[in-house]
Amino acid sequence: MPYQINTVAAVQSQTGLKIGIVGASGVGKTPLALTTPNPERTLIVDVDRGLKSLGSASIPVVTVSDPNQLTEILQDLNAGMGASYDWIIIDDTSAVAELWLQDARVLLPGDKWGQFEHVARKTIETIVGFRNLAQHVVFIAKASQNKNGQWVPHFPGLRVEKEWPYLLDSIGYMRAVIDDNGTPRRFIQFQPDGEYQAKDRNGRLTYEECNLTTIAQKIFPSEQQPTQGE
Repeated sequence: MPYQINTVAAVQSQTGLKIGIVGASGVGKTPLALTTPNPERTLIVDVDRGLKSLGSASIPVVTVSDPNQLTEILQDLNAGMGASYDWIIIDDTSAVAELWLQDARVLLPGDKWGQFEHVARKTIETIVGFRNLAQHVVFIAKASQNKNGQWVPHFPGLRVEKEWPYLLDSIGYMRAVIDDNGTPRRFIQFQPDGEYQAKDRNGRLTYEECNLTTIAQKIFPSEQQPTQGE
């Protein structure tokens, strides 16, 4: 297969934001779908069955109950369905891993090691597959504390947790705090501090408001927005 040499700018213009958002239950991860520039061009891949916080929003949703449906959705997005969407939101990636665990228990009964290997391989393949789409892709994940006391995404086993930071460009931890004035505040932390796993390869995100449009504008200035849905 012939290869092609391109510029960094040209490559960047062909792909969108690839971001992981981790947080505790009820902190407001799912409502992030309401903050994209055009909700009607946003597709929620609903694995967690937790969309009540979106009310009656007119956002396209595909509900997943079998992990193999994720492969079918990905194939359809690559085959042309993706032209209808600028944003893909996986809600959530922890539930994706749980689906693959159910699959592993059927395929490999009694083989605990084989089950966790299956879960890790298939979950990583799923993340990479959606990450490689041209659209902006957001991977929501539940939170848990690892043995070092750091808040990280929750996955069965350890391999996906360890590889997660290397798979995405930006990882934010959504937090809810009370400020010095006693006012509740929510924000997404993209700067690592030892307590919360976070990162931003772009070097433009620090402590951000819970708004995907604002985050995307920081990474992709308006004149450099990637070409979506092509």
